[in-house]
Amino acid sequence: MASVYKGDTDDDLVYGMYRQAYRIMVGLKEDEYPIEEGKWLAMTAWNRAAVPVKLGQIEAGKKWMTVGLDIAKHVPGMEAYKACMEEVLGNLKKEP
Repeated sequence: MASVYKGDTDDDLVYGMYRQAYRIMVGLKEDEYPIEEGKWLAMTAWNRAAVPVKLGQIEAGKKWMTVGLDIAKHVPGMEAYKACMEEVLGNLKKEP
């Protein structure tokens, strides 16, 4: 995760780390993953989609939104965020 803090621009490398964190979360029993770290991962992944979407790079944005939502689904206390994420992502997928 250090490369995220350093502003690493290798999108594939950073995306791979988020996917790996997601796979770890899926493999753990409920409530074994630290909640605050899970929230941070979900929200930073989601927020990483903002620039590509604003630049019209919708597929790149959807990729980051999806991983953020996938992580959020495994984090207690993110129900309101998940509902909003699902709505925004659903609307984005409807656009041509």
